Amino acid sequence: LGHPGEAVVEEAVRRYRERFEARGMYEDRVYPGIPELLGEIGRMVGDRAEDILGAQATGIASIGVTYGYGSLEELRAVGPTRVCEDPASVLAALQDHYREEI
Repeated sequence: LGHPGEAVVEEAVRRYRERFEARGMYEDRVYPGIPELLGEIGRMVGDRAEDILGAQATGIASIGVTYGYGSLEELRAVGPTRVCEDPASVLAALQDHYREEI
């Protein structure tokens, strides 16, 4: 099972994209209830100022994360709802939020 070679891979990707553009993207549907669920979750998790500003522009809470590309200073400058240092802290923040609402 060796590597098929770069040309074969490139051709496979080209064919996939061709079919996806023509038909594939129209074959999938969002499951019922998903848009409403996402609206209820209402949290933006991001590592850059633009992520936090986007959340603020749409009126949703934001969690800035320091384990991505941005810095703590960049995040604090735009005022996220909360700052987390790792994925476990993000999960805990989300769980805390939902416990408070119940």
